[in-house]
Amino acid sequence: MMKFLVKQQKIEALEREVIASDQIAFVSVKFVFDGAWKTLHKVVQFTQCEETYNVVLGIDGTTCLLPAELHPGAVKMSLFGYDAESDTTVRATTVPVTLHIRPSGFVADGDTSGQ
Repeated sequence: MMKFLVKQQKIEALEREVIASDQIAFVSVKFVFDGAWKTLHKVVQFTQCEETYNVVLGIDGTTCLLPAELHPGAVKMSLFGYDAESDTTVRATTVPVTLHIRPSGFVADGDTSGQ
């Protein structure tokens, strides 16, 4: 599991691990939020090659799964949050951090006969 601290508009890595491609619902990303983010509806954004994947954490959520659509290479991860209950528009954003996905050894049409 990877773990990040979200402090105002900055994301700091607390725990990192090697990420291999071709995973599906396997890599967890956990966030610890400072007080400024506690009441906000939070969304994590993963951007790679002009494609952005939004993963909703909601107000109380702190963990999400890495999107399976990501492939080897650099991925920008950032968050935004908003206060749906506020009378005025409130949107928090972060500076992105870069995650690096490495090629896996997975072969989709591999022989499973054991020979």
